[in-house]
Amino acid sequence: MVDRHAALNIEEDHNKVLSGEADSPMQYRPGAYLVAEGFRYAFKGNLIKAYYVERMLFSFTAGFVIFLFFRRFLTTGWALAGVGWFYAILPFTYQGYWLQPADPINATFYALAYLASASGLPLWITPLAAVGALFRETVILLPVFNLIAEFGKRPIDRVLVRFIVGIGATVFVIIAIQSIYGPRAHPDPWIMVGNNLKDSWRWIWGLIILIGPSSALAIWGWRGLGTFHKRSLLFAAMFLIIHFIFGRFGETRLYLPVLPLFILAALNGLKYQLGKNTEK
Repeated sequence: MVDRHAALNIEEDHNKVLSGEADSPMQYRPGAYLVAEGFRYAFKGNLIKAYYVERMLFSFTAGFVIFLFFRRFLTTGWALAGVGWFYAILPFTYQGYWLQPADPINATFYALAYLASASGLPLWITPLAAVGALFRETVILLPVFNLIAEFGKRPIDRVLVRFIVGIGATVFVIIAIQSIYGPRAHPDPWIMVGNNLKDSWRWIWGLIILIGPSSALAIWGWRGLGTFHKRSLLFAAMFLIIHFIFGRFGETRLYLPVLPLFILAALNGLKYQLGKNTEK
């Protein structure tokens, strides 16, 4: 699915990015456009089909990784239910999508980082963040997630070193990309906040649909949530606040990276409450 606006402007926007003439932030996210260019070559010049395949491929890849992530905490049945939940609300993230092919890829990198952290493999966070910066700069938050998740569980010096190295590697890639393409005007955060406050109706419904039920279930079963789930929700809240300041909050695709965290907490909260009722 490529929305109407993207279909009308896809060729122009795509070529601008590849030629280094696009505006910020599109110009600084070349990875997704290069992948689409590869698909266009495979499909003999059909760019819309290339973007369609790219979005579908990484949407399914993200779902598979999310399943593996859920399996670290849930049985197969519950994990499949969680992935089904993710796909059921995925179409609602196409609101305000425009031509943003990086979002499913970005969600995949976040899911891989969650899986690495839950699997006790925090060393993978740094390469995931560094490579992910080719597609979207917000992966710089992945070392922050690992810091929150690992704090107190491992020696503090190791946690801090991994955090600093992860941030440093990601910043290096971001600066390198900006150096290659040169300076571009960035949206003013104050203007973004003002626009988000004025257009609150655009994102309130998105929050209600996408994270409303999962948040309610997580709060309902809060006592049954482990430390990882509670810290994950803390990170998710921070993630949303940052995007409210720097992004168009009505573009619900921005919530994709943290949806698995809300869903996982909701399922664990629900399991806890069902278990309590069974005991009674």
